[in-house]
Amino acid sequence: MREQLIDVTKVSSLNQIQQELQKNKNLSILGVGGSLKLLLALTCKKPVLYVAPNDSEAINIYETLKKHKGLSVELLQPSPDITFYHKAQNNDRNISRIKTIFNLLNGNTTAVITSVEALFSYFPNKDRFKSAIFSLSVKDIIEIIDLKAKFVNAGYAPADLVTMPGQFSVRGDIVDIFPVNEKFPSRIEFFDNFIESIKLFDPETQRSGEVKKDLTLCPCTNIYLTDDEIKLTIKKLERIKKTANLDPDENVNLEGVTSELIDKLSQNAKNFSMDFIFPLVEDTLSTIFDYLPNNTVLFFDECKLTYDNLLNIDKDIKERKKSALNSGLVLNTSTTGYLTKEKILKTIASYNCATYQKLSNANRLFNPDAVISVRYAPVIKYSSNMNEFFNDIINWVSDGYKIFIYAGGEENAKKLRSEERRVGKECRS
Repeated sequence: MREQLIDVTKVSSLNQIQQELQKNKNLSILGVGGSLKLLLALTCKKPVLYVAPNDSEAINIYETLKKHKGLSVELLQPSPDITFYHKAQNNDRNISRIKTIFNLLNGNTTAVITSVEALFSYFPNKDRFKSAIFSLSVKDIIEIIDLKAKFVNAGYAPADLVTMPGQFSVRGDIVDIFPVNEKFPSRIEFFDNFIESIKLFDPETQRSGEVKKDLTLCPCTNIYLTDDEIKLTIKKLERIKKTANLDPDENVNLEGVTSELIDKLSQNAKNFSMDFIFPLVEDTLSTIFDYLPNNTVLFFDECKLTYDNLLNIDKDIKERKKSALNSGLVLNTSTTGYLTKEKILKTIASYNCATYQKLSNANRLFNPDAVISVRYAPVIKYSSNMNEFFNDIINWVSDGYKIFIYAGGEENAKKLRSEERRVGKECRS
């Protein structure tokens, strides 16, 4: 392993980091802070999974990046808690996660911003998820009753009025559906079994709008089990219920939970409350790593915090389950329904990785091929000489750069907008 000192005030130095990553070199990068972390990640010319130490930081990074046109950035948050059985799960969080993996499969994503905690969550089986995606087109022939069954099998819930992603309704020859991969719901109008039209509509006013030729629907569930897997899972639940050694009250809890799950499995239920059975079906699930392109670079924002959080979250998941085993509200299984820290670290080792380090030079996430120490100069203070500021912008634009300017407040932003004429149409606020 070699250590290098580079100067990122020179364009060639940025290229040097990019070249190392293009060669699939694993890097520990020292001395980088602030927005430069994102700049280095988003200019590596490869798909990126950017891992923040916690979920709040991941959200902040995503909110900053999504404002920039030309960047296809997705936020991947942790799954809702599946340690305890919840009849109603957090649909918004689950739907957001499904939309992210759908966009990854379609190659529509430049970078995914996530947190350490989200790495522990399982996802739908990749192959089964892909095969469950389907399209409808104008002039297609399909019976409405068959289409309704298709929606239910894909995890969509019937509703009187479609207002939220994951819902559908049937009113005579009109079928409304809100695909989880779309911003607006669609209204499908039939003549008998013939699709006459597909139109977007406003979920608030219910008024139809833009006409579409076709519609792609992403499934709205995390569970895809074969008939044999359903039978095996039911047997596992019956065994857990039979062998439980609980107090009477807690045994009532377990009886109620397992009986409800068995009933839902018998009906091949697809709603998100079924994620509670993840510990029983881990071998049928995928991870976020399974959905990433093979040439993805994993960027870790502060190595020490990431590793410490990895250990703490793994410990918390196990202790949370252990402490609740006697309540009858969790399943007594050898697995938790989450990935372990060992599995995550093993998977990380198979990817091209880079990590930023300021708190410690030690890297316990992966073995780096090179340690790069970065130094850079602060931006010139332009407050006393705005002419120099605008001259630099003109020079940067002429060199082919796109300029993003963040003002300290709305008043400062207005002043800058009034000076746009000095730098030409290439630089607009």
